[in-house]
Amino acid sequence: MRKKEQFETWLREYYDMIYSTVIRITGNEDDTLDCVQDVFITAWKKMHTFRGESSPGTWLRRIAMNKAYNFVQRDQSGRWNEFEEGTFENLSETHEETLPDFKEEWLSFLSPLERSVITARLDRLSYKEIAVLFSTTENSAKVSYHKGIQKLKKVLT
Repeated sequence: MRKKEQFETWLREYYDMIYSTVIRITGNEDDTLDCVQDVFITAWKKMHTFRGESSPGTWLRRIAMNKAYNFVQRDQSGRWNEFEEGTFENLSETHEETLPDFKEEWLSFLSPLERSVITARLDRLSYKEIAVLFSTTENSAKVSYHKGIQKLKKVLT
């Protein structure tokens, strides 16, 4: 398959997944659209480096999470730490692995890394897949996840 056709297939098949991943990290549509565009521009330029050791979706998701994570780190507006009274419901005591009726807005309480790991878990990625995605260990992915969950419990209760 020619490069253009392959890229168009990836765009059709994975755009929604990439958008969903990025918006959970950036938190707003304008930044998300910029990041998603950047993800696909990078994918186009780097298609020749895709070795096929993982699915195209995994490869694109890694690019997306890195772009979004880097974007949020560069963003100096501080909007991720803002708290709007009444936006969040109280979180009841639950098993540490789950959050009932999870609200996407809660991600704004987390660091970019915690937000990324929890987003990946919400997308049903295993810790092993998350470790590959972020070039880290499974244990580090688990620690980031659990720190994020504990932070949410503390802030929302």
